Amino acid sequence: MPVKAIARGVRMSPRKVGVVVALVRGRTVEDALTILSHTPRRSALPVLKAIESAKANADHNHNLK
Repeated sequence: MPVKAIARGVRMSPRKVGVVVALVRGRTVEDALTILSHTPRRSALPVLKAIESAKANADHNHNLK
């Protein structure tokens, strides 16, 4: 069951956000959060928030770990 979170209203170009998303695509949640916390790009913060939101959705809505 895929868990999903959508970040709306992010005023950045999709290319700039895509570079950061490519860094964490296919990794575990803990690895992705660690990588994003050390990434110096401005688009890392909205991606970090979206991943944390998806993690909270999985825990609260779907009873997953």
